[in-house]
Amino acid sequence: MSDSKIARPGASGNTEINARDILCERGGRRRTGSLTLRRRAGKMTWCAQVTVDTNDGATKRVLYSLDTDDRTIAKRKLRKLVSRLDNEREVRRDDAGAAETVSDYFAAWLERRRAEGYDVRDDERSIRAWAIPDLGHLPLVDVRAHHLRPVLVAVVEAGKARNTVKNVRGALQRLFKAAWREELIRENPMDRVETPRMPDAPVVKPRALPTDAEFAAFLSFDGASLEGKLTALVARTLGGMRASDVNALTWSDFTDDFSSVIVPRTKTKRPQRLTVPAAVRAHLRAWHEHEGSPSVGPVFPVRRGERAGEHKSRRGTSYAARFRRDLRLALEAAGLPIREELFVETDTSLPTDFHNMRRMFAGGLAAAGVGLQQAAALTGHSSEQVHNLYASHDPRLREVPLAALPSIPAPNATDGFVSVGARLAKLAQVAEEKGFEPSDGLRRRRFSKPLP
Repeated sequence: MSDSKIARPGASGNTEINARDILCERGGRRRTGSLTLRRRAGKMTWCAQVTVDTNDGATKRVLYSLDTDDRTIAKRKLRKLVSRLDNEREVRRDDAGAAETVSDYFAAWLERRRAEGYDVRDDERSIRAWAIPDLGHLPLVDVRAHHLRPVLVAVVEAGKARNTVKNVRGALQRLFKAAWREELIRENPMDRVETPRMPDAPVVKPRALPTDAEFAAFLSFDGASLEGKLTALVARTLGGMRASDVNALTWSDFTDDFSSVIVPRTKTKRPQRLTVPAAVRAHLRAWHEHEGSPSVGPVFPVRRGERAGEHKSRRGTSYAARFRRDLRLALEAAGLPIREELFVETDTSLPTDFHNMRRMFAGGLAAAGVGLQQAAALTGHSSEQVHNLYASHDPRLREVPLAALPSIPAPNATDGFVSVGARLAKLAQVAEEKGFEPSDGLRRRRFSKPLP
C-alpha cells in the first residue's frame, strides 16, 4: 500500500499520518464494510455498515443508505464509500447513496472487462478523451441520446478520421449496452444516436513503392548502416513484418540453423512460423555473429541510453526517415534515376515508408502468382479482403498482361483495322473514282447508288 498522507484533526489542529498507520491502528485490517437490506420509506433498499474513526481516536459503526435495491450497484457504491473514508475524515450520508455517475460505471466496466481478458485500451482511450469530460458527472440513468450525439459531433468537427468516429461510437455502444444488460438503465441511449454526417473523404493516396532494382541498390549501398539494411530485409522477406514485429523479434524466435522463424505478429496476437529463405539466412548468421552470438534478447535492441539492450518500443521508433535518406543516397551512388514521389508527397501519392516492406511483400507474392489464400496466410492477414488492400499497391499488378489482350494489329495497316473516319474517307475516294455521287448520307455510309 502506498504511503499516502491523510489529514486527521487532533488536539493541535490537523496532523498528517500515513494510510499505513491507520491499518496498524486497526490491527492491520483493511476497512471493508458490509451490506444489509433495510426497509426505508416503504421500500427495500441496500445500506452499508462501515467503521469510521471519531475525533477522540475511537471507532464506531455507521449506517449509510445506498438508495438502490440492486446488489451489484450497492457493492460498487460500498467500494467507493470505503475508498473515500480511507482518504477523507467523513462522508455525508446523502453522498453515499448518490446516483452512480457515468465515470463510476465506466471505471467498474473497465475493471470487469480486464478481468474477463479483454483488451480495453482502445475503448478506454476513446471514452476518456471524448465522453468523460462532458458526460462523466452525469448520473448513468439520466443519460439520453441528446447528451451523446454532441460527443460524436465534436469528434467530426475536430477533423478526426472516419475510423476514429466509428471507434468512439463503438466504445460508447459497448459501455451503455452493458449497463442496459445489467438493467441499470431502461434502454441503450446509443441506439437512438445517429452518426453525424462526415465531410467528403479526401482522396486516398497510395504510398510510392520502391522497385526491386531500387531496393537491391539500397541493400548494396555501403553508406547505409548494416542494422538499417537488415531490418528492411527481414521485414521485406519474412512475412512482411510490421515495425512492431521487427521490434519484438528475439533470437529465440529462430531455430539454431536459422531455417525458420516465429514471426511475433504483435498486432493480431497470432504468432506464426515461417521458413527463412536461404538467401536471407547468411545475412542473419553474419548479424548473429556481429552481435556476439546471443541465444536470447532482441535481434534489434535499443543502442543507447538507460534502455540500451532492451526491445525498442512501439512508439518513438521510426524507420521511415532513415530509410528514405539512405534510399536516396543509394540511388545516387548506383546511378539510378531519382523518383521524387518516393521521398515527397505528390498529388497522387505519399512518400515511401517502412510499412511499404509489408506492401512490397504482398505485391511480390501476387506478381509471383501465389494464390490469394496462401498469400493471406503468409502475410498473417485476417482475411483475403485485407490482403487485397496491401497487394493492390504493387504497380506490377496494375499492368495488364499481354496474354489478357486480344490480337491487335498495327494502326492504319492495309490488312489491319483502321479508324471509322479513315474508312469513310476511303469509301468516298472509291465512289469518286467510279463516278458515283455520294449523297448527304455519306457519314451514315449510304450512297445514291450501291458500290460495285
